[in-house]
Amino acid sequence: MSNSIDWFKNVLLKDGLHRPNRYFVLFDQNLKIDLPKKPIQPESVTLPGRSFVTTQEQYFGTPRSIPVSNVFDNSVVMTFPLSGSSEERTFFEKWMDAMVDSCNYSQGFEGSGINLRSTVVIQTTNLSGKTIASYQLIEAYPSNIFPMNMGQQMMNDYSRLQVQFNFTSYRYTVGSNLDLSHDCQKG
Repeated sequence: MSNSIDWFKNVLLKDGLHRPNRYFVLFDQNLKIDLPKKPIQPESVTLPGRSFVTTQEQYFGTPRSIPVSNVFDNSVVMTFPLSGSSEERTFFEKWMDAMVDSCNYSQGFEGSGINLRSTVVIQTTNLSGKTIASYQLIEAYPSNIFPMNMGQQMMNDYSRLQVQFNFTSYRYTVGSNLDLSHDCQKG
């Protein structure tokens, strides 16, 4: 490996550097909740994290850690700009109400068409808009609508809605070859 400027330009900058503002989010169209009239896109999003559960092994010599299972940091937070009608907030409130009734606390997601198998997909793109990678959040649902700040001194700002999504795992796909099935493929 060379530390020259030519190496930097020819190798590292060959495809350009990834820009953190190049992404979009897709929500499951099978939610049976009316999606807002205009597409809702978060102004910021956290990508999921991942690690391993390990066990110690020592047959001889120094002990070592052996990965035995995946661990997913099973939440992401998205921040949405609110439109004048607050239809983004309404969408997430209805989604949460359909999962657990806010009056009698019954789990209503099965009868309403909402289930925990819904999918949220975060796609990252390059500068020309081509999908580089997809993060398919498996069994995703909004688990928390964070409190919103309001104030008279905020007249030159706009309202933002932060929503936390929980999921069981995620599937990382390179490019635009997105498979929305929830089955693990053995290969």
